[in-house]
Amino acid sequence: MTRKEKPFLKYALGAAVLALAFAAAGAAAKKKEESKYYPLTIFSKVLAHIQAVYVDDVDVDKLIYGAIKGMVGSLDPHSSFLAPDEFMTMQEEMEGSFGGIGVEVEIRFGRLIVISPLPGTPAEKAGIESGDEILVIDGIPAYAISLQDVVKVMRGKPGSKVKLKLRRGEDKVYEVEMVREVIKVDSVEGQVIDADEGTALIRIKVFQEGTTAAVRDRLEAYQAACKGNLGGIVIDLRNNPGGLLDQAIYIADDFLASGIILTTRRKNGDVLESEKAHKVGTKGGVEIALLVNEYTASAAEVLAGALQDNGRAAVVGMKTFGKGSIQNIIKLPDGSALKLTTALYATPSGKIIQASGIEPDLVVPSLPWDPASLTEETFREEDLAGHLEGDEEEDLESPDVMKLFKDDVQLFMAYQVLQGRMKAKASSGKKP
Repeated sequence: MTRKEKPFLKYALGAAVLALAFAAAGAAAKKKEESKYYPLTIFSKVLAHIQAVYVDDVDVDKLIYGAIKGMVGSLDPHSSFLAPDEFMTMQEEMEGSFGGIGVEVEIRFGRLIVISPLPGTPAEKAGIESGDEILVIDGIPAYAISLQDVVKVMRGKPGSKVKLKLRRGEDKVYEVEMVREVIKVDSVEGQVIDADEGTALIRIKVFQEGTTAAVRDRLEAYQAACKGNLGGIVIDLRNNPGGLLDQAIYIADDFLASGIILTTRRKNGDVLESEKAHKVGTKGGVEIALLVNEYTASAAEVLAGALQDNGRAAVVGMKTFGKGSIQNIIKLPDGSALKLTTALYATPSGKIIQASGIEPDLVVPSLPWDPASLTEETFREEDLAGHLEGDEEEDLESPDVMKLFKDDVQLFMAYQVLQGRMKAKASSGKKP
């Protein structure tokens, strides 16, 4: 080999090595594109490096849980990974008993918003209201932690304290310190409005285990109080944050003899499943006015949409929250769980509620009012259904109606709508 040939061989060998390198890189890139799980190799390498050279000892389980939380948290605001203790807390809530301050919250446009303080809880007693924004929890900025961690921080051992900083409206910022209590949520309450007229009120505060049975028990009690002539009910779903979807479906089925209750759909509109009403057990003969507001959400919107679209109820109040996604709870072997958004739900007419909500048939804002200030020509005490006749009435029969409607124009208007439906039904002789 001559001296001139050696440089040529050197360059040729270099080109061959470079070509092999490019080929190997191309094969690796192709392999990466073909495998959906290629990033797991990166995850395992990062975990190995942390275990090998991190400055302190590490809890591998904590690292892996943290990684799963980050993965699921990148999906949507309602999907989450629940560690065993968090899953246990969620189950306690669904059963209606847990330690905390009694406030339902939701992340809305990046802000932690109070959906509803539960009646009789430390949150309500402290003056927290629906729509308030939580800014800081025990010194932790709300924006810095996930929704599931927010719930975890606010709950705790009964008798312990928690301090919140909140904002109401644009400029009112206030702080409250509360003592945690065992929160026992009675999901249903109500009363007969006028036994002679056959009207009653049912408030459903949350959908949890036993809510359907509680509604049925109320209806039976009201039927007895009205001597079998219960003709109309106001169902109040204001500030109801949702809960167990099946409970809302069962209640809708109780009032519908046929038709669609809801459909579950993919984001592209493909129908996954339909829930239909059954004739057996239907509670016909009762007219319904249904109250909603800006904080009526999730399963409560399912019930409102089902009764509205089937013509079974007139919806009164304000446009609802618009939480129309469905989460499935997948239990995992170690006691943890995956709360995963699997579908969107649509009303019987096909309307997707997600981010749009339920539009009421009659829009009534929540405004303070005083019935006594109305003119004699338009309104009198004697015109109120259930006006007081004397001191002999039973507690279940008729409350002080002036007190019931005071400062609640939405409830008053829902009652007027209910009376209108009952009169229309009586004049037409039709069954609902």
